[in-house]
Amino acid sequence: MRRRAHSERGQMLRLSGGAWAYAARLFDSHPEVTRFEIEDESAGTRYATDRATFEAHAWRQDLGAGEQIILALKYWQIERSAPSAASRAAVQLGFDLGRAGRAAW
Repeated sequence: MRRRAHSERGQMLRLSGGAWAYAARLFDSHPEVTRFEIEDESAGTRYATDRATFEAHAWRQDLGAGEQIILALKYWQIERSAPSAASRAAVQLGFDLGRAGRAAW
């Protein structure tokens, strides 16, 4: 199961040193899915994990938009990919987005 997200828009949870979440209803209704990926378009990073890791280490919590199944960053495999269009545009304008996604010049 793959989804796109933007850490610079606050979509990466700040819980437990950083975490990503999936809607619990999606997770529960698709037991055939064994791999989960999140493409962070802000940072140009792909996060991947498997169902067994979710089941062993994730927790459930309703953060105001329905129950989420949340997995801390330390349980994701992290792969850098090409920078997003927004990151490339910021560099062209002379900004450095850095790891936190905030402009610094």
